[in-house]
Amino acid sequence: MTLGQKEALECQWRVNSEPSQLSRVRRVVSMLLRLWGLGAMSGDVCIVATELLSNVDKHAGGGWADFSLCYQSPDVLWLMVSDASPAMPIIRETDASKTSGRGMKMVAELTESWHALPTRTGKIVACRFAVPPAPLPAPCEALKRRAS
Repeated sequence: MTLGQKEALECQWRVNSEPSQLSRVRRVVSMLLRLWGLGAMSGDVCIVATELLSNVDKHAGGGWADFSLCYQSPDVLWLMVSDASPAMPIIRETDASKTSGRGMKMVAELTESWHALPTRTGKIVACRFAVPPAPLPAPCEALKRRAS
């Protein structure tokens, strides 16, 4: 699928941030990315989605969050999560003795960039992914024979 300069593909929905619901979110994200021709990005995008929604559950009081994926141009994909907490995510120093606290560091590693912005009702965390160039299609057999 190719996008023109002014086109975008976007999907928004309300998500329950409970851990039991995260596998459903990953399935929907994977399906959307495959439909948009971005299936190869599914692993990283699903990890980031899971981390941001886990943060809503652990640090923002849990419950519902607004979730959105936006394929903005041929080379940019945005993932956004907004919740009702004004507490901003931070990258913590890793401590080998702790079992948590590495999530936003992982988000920073897997995305091109991320930022959090306060809103009137809480915050939005936006992550930008660089979309790799599409591989060139393999030449068909007839063209191969003609060239030889």
